[in-house]
Amino acid sequence: MEYVSELVTLLAAGVFAGGAVYVSVAEHPGRTAAGTRVALAQLPGSYRRAAPLPGGSALVALVAGVIAAFASGDWVWTLAGACVGSAVPLTLVVIEPVNTRLMREPDLLADDDATALLANWARLHALRTVLGLAGFIGPLRLRERLGSLDPDALASADLEPLFRQKPAIHRFPAKMAERVHELAVHVRDEYNDNAARVWTDAADADALRSNIAALPGFGEMKIKSLAAVLANRLGIRQARELVPSHPTLGVVDSPEALLDYQAAKRAHKAQWSRVRA
Repeated sequence: MEYVSELVTLLAAGVFAGGAVYVSVAEHPGRTAAGTRVALAQLPGSYRRAAPLPGGSALVALVAGVIAAFASGDWVWTLAGACVGSAVPLTLVVIEPVNTRLMREPDLLADDDATALLANWARLHALRTVLGLAGFIGPLRLRERLGSLDPDALASADLEPLFRQKPAIHRFPAKMAERVHELAVHVRDEYNDNAARVWTDAADADALRSNIAALPGFGEMKIKSLAAVLANRLGIRQARELVPSHPTLGVVDSPEALLDYQAAKRAHKAQWSRVRA
């Protein structure tokens, strides 16, 4: 399981980072070079076709990185997954409003406004690219600067200077240092540096849910995703009751499985939309 989760983390992070680099250095410069109106016409179709892959691979990298950390005891995998996974909230909160204006109101945009929005989109996507690449480089830099990625070492250190040291480990070094430190403190104090006790100490599903929910930064979506991984990949009995009926990342263990998951998720959303209608 340790090898599989590490491999999936690397594959997912690589898929995300490679695609992000391609869009930043080739696709988007190419469409904007063809002219503003051509770019506005080409962007919606291109974005809709491509969006599931980076979004899915970022989430897979996040979940697989957490599992790899639990399985190996090496928290470098959590940091790697978090760097890539942070692109998801960045997209939903920051980039999506720009997407909406570019793709839903192109005919209402003056050429100058459209050009400015396309340039802003390029800058924001470049930030996503940096986050993807940081999934490979950031954990290595932290290990080199601190000397260890054991929970006790991370919890005892002042991480912010290490994250801020040039080249910085993350786009928002202070915030990421805080998140890594909080998680390391929790694992050290609650589980004596043994992250696997999150599930081995849980007598039943309710206890496991409480343990996962108590991890800093873990909300309802991550609880379900992590439970699915524990049940499907590690065979943890207590996690089975927490696995939702809809498709989850817990079934993903390869690039092919990622594509199957994305197709099942789209079908589930379409069915849910019909029920609501």
